[in-house]
Amino acid sequence: MSHATTLDRATTPGSRVPGPRGHLLWGMLPELRRDMLGLYQRTAQEYGDIVRLRFLWVNTYAINSPDGIKRVLQDNNRNYIKGQFINNILKLGLGENLLTTDGESWLTRRRLMQPAFHRQRIAGFGAAMTDASQLMLQRWHELPAGAQLDMEEQTMAVTLRIAGQTLFSVDLLGEARALGHAFTCLSEYVNYRMQTPFPPPLFVPTAQNRRFKQALQTIDQTVQAIIDERRRHGGEHHDLLSMLMEARDADTGEAMNDAQLRNEIVLMMFAGHETTATTLTWALYELARHPEEEAKL
Repeated sequence: MSHATTLDRATTPGSRVPGPRGHLLWGMLPELRRDMLGLYQRTAQEYGDIVRLRFLWVNTYAINSPDGIKRVLQDNNRNYIKGQFINNILKLGLGENLLTTDGESWLTRRRLMQPAFHRQRIAGFGAAMTDASQLMLQRWHELPAGAQLDMEEQTMAVTLRIAGQTLFSVDLLGEARALGHAFTCLSEYVNYRMQTPFPPPLFVPTAQNRRFKQALQTIDQTVQAIIDERRRHGGEHHDLLSMLMEARDADTGEAMNDAQLRNEIVLMMFAGHETTATTLTWALYELARHPEEEAKL
């Protein structure tokens, strides 16, 4: 499923796209807050490949078919822009980067980073993935019988370590647990801001804002240490971090400053581990529920 967001009113052509009416003022926001996954599953089954969902004054279109997603993201991608409502929330934690930019700025970043994800380079990630997984399994085997583990925490840690080694040539073993908690907090805060009609400004010391700022501090300290270490020692690493640090602005010839590097590194750390860790967690949960399937592995 993919999304396209617009500020079009209910009288625009987009209103002809089928979808639930929802609350007169809030739209589908109450149901989104109660059960986000259930909302998207139900409306996809009821309304089909394209569904219009209104949240307050914002119309969001959920694209549920492979052909529709391909058209939006690939075949006709220049026809769509990233919604500023969600982008502004993402920028609170991620800043300006590949995810939160559009147009030429996005294209420049995409071309810069693309070589780090060529097939040959990805094929070389296998050793780092195997080593990190084996270390995790070794630690599990050393636990006493009956010990309990938070599998989300475990999968977050191992995928973060893999992302650190493959993209930035650093071992995040010591920082993985704290970083995993920080990125989880960041994700929860983004969802909170998107689902709250009038959230208090970031400078207001609410519990959510304090947790978010603490999470950002943890992330920023780790990322700055990675940047500082690379600037001090340099070397030829042929990784994504080297590509970012060696890049030069086409007009000014200037390199990225630390703030710009920070934004791209944070995005790659977040995108490089969160979805994989979540998938692994659910896979392990389902295997535990179906031991007959686990036995086949």
